[in-house]
Amino acid sequence: MLVPALPVLQANFHTTEAVIAWVPGIYLLFGSLATPTFGKLGDTYGKKKLLLIAIVLYTIAVIGNGFAWSIESLLIFRAIQGIGLAMFPLAFAIIRDEFQHDKVATATGFVSAMFAVGSTIGLVGGGWITQTFSWQTNYYLLAPVAAIVTALIAWGVPESPLRTPSRFDYWGIILLELAILGFLVPLTQSGVWGWSSPYTLALLTLGVAATIAFVYAELHVRNPLVGLKLPGARYILEINFVMFIAGFSMFLADVAIVYFAQTPPPVGFGLNTFQTALVYVPSGIAVLVASPLFGVLVTRRGAKNTLVFASFIVAASFVFFALAGSSIVGIIIGTVILFSGVGGVFVAAINLLFLYVPASRTGAETALNMVFRYIGGAVGTTVTGALLTLYAAPIVVTIPGGTTIALAPTTQAFTYVVVVALVLGLLGLVVAYALKRAPDVQILEGSDGQVPVG
Repeated sequence: MLVPALPVLQANFHTTEAVIAWVPGIYLLFGSLATPTFGKLGDTYGKKKLLLIAIVLYTIAVIGNGFAWSIESLLIFRAIQGIGLAMFPLAFAIIRDEFQHDKVATATGFVSAMFAVGSTIGLVGGGWITQTFSWQTNYYLLAPVAAIVTALIAWGVPESPLRTPSRFDYWGIILLELAILGFLVPLTQSGVWGWSSPYTLALLTLGVAATIAFVYAELHVRNPLVGLKLPGARYILEINFVMFIAGFSMFLADVAIVYFAQTPPPVGFGLNTFQTALVYVPSGIAVLVASPLFGVLVTRRGAKNTLVFASFIVAASFVFFALAGSSIVGIIIGTVILFSGVGGVFVAAINLLFLYVPASRTGAETALNMVFRYIGGAVGTTVTGALLTLYAAPIVVTIPGGTTIALAPTTQAFTYVVVVALVLGLLGLVVAYALKRAPDVQILEGSDGQVPVG
């Protein structure tokens, strides 16, 4: 709901594109930090319990967002809301626990499709509400809906019968969070600090050191947060990298398209908030149809083949943007192609992951997979914000009663966004193609030490 309102937020809070990029970025950052913790705790104490905690925090933050009085307070509530993103891997893990093996792919496809339905309703409804009333009204209306969903989960979702008693890997989560912060914060602030700034260099050094320490710790603790010693660990990492690129592509496109649509001519189209939201309607419908179909394709053709096909669609979408993205029709068609491919990557990746991960680690490993998606999204938004800020120039804008000079992203900025996304999309396609063909059954089933409960 907030994506079409990003330029409005920037004007209301008198800040820059780089800071506003943190509105979706901090949401994803804290989702990245919370998700592995909740996933691991879900495996140990019950996935439904942790799912409820996540969505309660999400609901509280939604209420707070509506009353944010500054950009700082909004970012704090968005961070708390990001913790609620841990609900998604827990939901997929519950699907694996509750559904028969041959129904899991279709079920995950439908869940992914519902994500697209919610996104489309949020974009269009949020755009109209922001245009007609205010961006805060979005949250006033969402709060009771979130409360109802919380009640439905408490009443209707079964608790998983599987438990994996283990000690919590405190060092693992601390080092992982330091690594995430060490890389994402300087990336976001590079336009302000500069790449040679002591702050940037110090945080990047922290990120590298924390990553190395994290890998060492996970290889030597008894109950690691991440199963680096699993037989399929290499393939799990490659799957996660493809998920990173899909998240990067989706959120990069979200931010770039919103600014491109609302930037005045001759660079953009000068659309208002609601008109910008309408640009996303065809892509939302496309994902609604495509995601369940990708689930069927996983069942019939295998998860790896589906992942390669979906990754190809993602890469092809940015070729299309480069060739035909100068018109509003081209933007709409390119977005349909991109979001359909991203939806396919999500469905294929999660099902491919299930083939390599034992049932006792479903929550933790699915959570890590989602972390890569969230980090990709956070990097995508920050890269876009940095490019739009770096390559901005004064333009003449028509206003009631005359004209004025405003600073806006240039055509060069949007070109660089497409180039960066295309390079990463092609890399994701190569990684997906190079993946070893997954087995037809879960290779680790029965060897995970899971403990039935109840």
